[in-house]
Amino acid sequence: MSRAGWLALLHALFAWAQFAAAEAPPLTAAAFPRQGRVVVVGSQKGVQVLSWPALQPVRTVALKLSHIHDLVFSPAEDLLAVVGGTPGEEGVVEMLRWPAGTPVARHRLGDEVLHALAWRPDGKEWAVASADGTCHVFAQGAKHPRTTFTGHSRSVLAIIYMPDGKTILSAGIDQTLRLWEAETGKALRTMENHVGAVQALALRPAQGREKATLVASGSLDRTVRLWQPTLGRLVRFVRLPSPVLAVCWSNEGSHLLAACQDGHLRTVDPDTLEITRDQAAVSGWAYTLAVAPGSGNEVLVGGPGGVAKRLAIGQPR
Repeated sequence: MSRAGWLALLHALFAWAQFAAAEAPPLTAAAFPRQGRVVVVGSQKGVQVLSWPALQPVRTVALKLSHIHDLVFSPAEDLLAVVGGTPGEEGVVEMLRWPAGTPVARHRLGDEVLHALAWRPDGKEWAVASADGTCHVFAQGAKHPRTTFTGHSRSVLAIIYMPDGKTILSAGIDQTLRLWEAETGKALRTMENHVGAVQALALRPAQGREKATLVASGSLDRTVRLWQPTLGRLVRFVRLPSPVLAVCWSNEGSHLLAACQDGHLRTVDPDTLEITRDQAAVSGWAYTLAVAPGSGNEVLVGGPGGVAKRLAIGQPR
């Protein structure tokens, strides 16, 4: 091949690489197991296991899900729940044996995608939030839901168990947080202070200084709010420069982390509400984040084009 031909081929390959990168879907879910130096990430391309902290591909888990919105390890870490589906067609939870990644069960729930899943602290049941406005509770190993909660008027985007294992907190596009009984689906409290869709919920690790459980909610109204849900009490809130897409706590619960639409990761002191660090993480929306186990104070942020970014947290600006 002539020099001109080689140059043309190189230009074509470069253009294709740029096109492929541009077409890569965003990372929309991430989870760390406590054991093993890996992180699991999800996107429209499927589920992939990456090494940590190098973030090199280890293996891909073959699944038939067009959208993946959540990845959640069971408390015993013998199962990985993959949550998603196809909009307008089906919502799906795929249960995989971990670390093998082999399928254990597939649960199809309605005609809309599922957004989030939470395990009861003892691992004996799990609850899932749906775009059709419902939440479902399954006993582990059961084929059908034991309880269905219908209190939300629009899509449910986030769900967590309270530490007692008997009550569940969910939130979503209707701008509310709703506390309800896992066994009966009975509504207990509704909290309505947000003025935008509530994208995420995160339970603070036990601190011994709060009289009631503290939960953080992140919203498109650009706020992160701290609640004592069992009391129906808004404790305090902080307004951020950009809508919030995901929230989580550092491992020891001393820092609150918010991933935002402007691609920044913001670290907030939950007691003073000071933004102690503001980092540009990804170019575009920061869709998901997960804190690495241990005391390293590191976090993975997922963004457009399949980008996974490793960042340090907790240090002041």
